[in-house]
Amino acid sequence: MRLAYGNGFLEYELPPQTFVAEGKGLKPLADPVAAVREAMRNPTASPPLRELVNVQSKIVILVSDSTRPTGADIFIPALLQELETAGVPDANITFMVGTGAHGVLTADELAAVLPDGLGQRFQVQSHDCFAKSRLVHVGTTSRGNEVWLNQLAVEADLRILTGAVSIHPFAGFGGGRKALFPGVAGYETICFNHSLMLNPRAAPGVLAGNPVHEDFMEGIAFTGPKFLLNSIVDEAGAIAAIEAGDVNRAHLAGTRTVLESAAVTVPGLADTVVASAGGFPYDINLYQAVKALQNAARIVRPGGKIILIAECSQGVGSGQFSEWAPKQLPSQVLAQQLKQQFVLGKHKCFFVSEILEKGTVYLHSNLDDALVKSFGFVPLADLASVPLQGRIVALPHATATLPLPQGLAD
Repeated sequence: MRLAYGNGFLEYELPPQTFVAEGKGLKPLADPVAAVREAMRNPTASPPLRELVNVQSKIVILVSDSTRPTGADIFIPALLQELETAGVPDANITFMVGTGAHGVLTADELAAVLPDGLGQRFQVQSHDCFAKSRLVHVGTTSRGNEVWLNQLAVEADLRILTGAVSIHPFAGFGGGRKALFPGVAGYETICFNHSLMLNPRAAPGVLAGNPVHEDFMEGIAFTGPKFLLNSIVDEAGAIAAIEAGDVNRAHLAGTRTVLESAAVTVPGLADTVVASAGGFPYDINLYQAVKALQNAARIVRPGGKIILIAECSQGVGSGQFSEWAPKQLPSQVLAQQLKQQFVLGKHKCFFVSEILEKGTVYLHSNLDDALVKSFGFVPLADLASVPLQGRIVALPHATATLPLPQGLAD
């Protein structure tokens, strides 16, 4: 089987009885630029974008960082053309990278976020969740979360939330509201929200009753006018669908498309799950690759094995993850500590600990063997060295696939 690994592929010989768990997938749009224009001009539950802006409008366009494929090289130029047609001058438009708590982008990383040439035309900023002087308090959610957001984004006349709708391990789905919150939120605000992931309803593919999602929605309601422009991408990162308009309604439409294409029923639990994170950028670092590991863990039996294939070209990806993972604390201990004081990065250790308590994880990556062992994983240089026996399931696109054990498909 040919599996994505970084920017390339590797071959892995699997037994013929291997069950390959893939969703129905999506076909890339024949004319994505036309689809973007149509979505902006006939949006869901919103006036057309042109009617929301004028020559005086101050606009902040929120964009994703490099850890998520979005098709921004296609939809950003189309978005800017629409704003130009509406009379909005370049000087009134600011791009802000919604890094959340992933860290401030370097100058080179910032330049790579936008399509060629746009960085010279527009002001481009990377959000810093620790820069309290640049944050403003906008309200408190019903769960007690003090919501602090980037002041520039809050004071704009219109916030355009871009990104891609995808499966998320505890927010239900990515995209939509996440460009604003946690994208440009303060660190404590993000930590409070993410502490809600310990609730059983905080699960992939679940929005109704999901406290993480509901806290997001309450938080973004404290800001003014918003317009959503989200893509749904296929396994190769090509745009397969576009949703635009009301942040809630348009995002919900996108989640239905994603769930229909990404969910797959797996007949019974596996003795071994072979999971490729899906190549770059899904396996850009170990922090991101844990999402693939979580999906694989959904369908492995207790005492089973997971073989995770993730290049991790940029290392671990989180200082707190690197600090806490080698302690290899039990999941119950981590849960108690996270309830008392939530620490981003440490929450990944909780996920990993739960999985390691269930079975063995082998990791094929370019990380140092000692580092891999310190996280509790077994480094795997030679894929053929692990015997594949019993029921075997392969997840070629583990980050973007939602495997459902038989009986949980509904």
